[in-house]
Amino acid sequence: MYGSLFWNKGIITEVVGVVIDFLFAEIGTNRITVHDIQNITSGIVMQKNGMLLDGILREHSIRKGETFGDLVCYAILRKEWVSKHSNRKYYLTIYIYL
Repeated sequence: MYGSLFWNKGIITEVVGVVIDFLFAEIGTNRITVHDIQNITSGIVMQKNGMLLDGILREHSIRKGETFGDLVCYAILRKEWVSKHSNRKYYLTIYIYL
């Protein structure tokens, strides 16, 4: 499987960070929320990008094998992002051409 060649290299962590920067700096979003079905690795990626655990919805979703799984919610607010980036001298600018 080719995907495993890219595991544990920080690629997704960096991509999520760029998307968060874009949503706050360019779009003006106030809150970003991510829902995760008990994927520990995804949770680590969210935490590395400054997202906090908002809560867990117990037995919220049916998983493969028809068992119930918890839905984990992470979020970051604009003011948290600004305070995390207050020492930055610039913000990332992304241009999308359609």
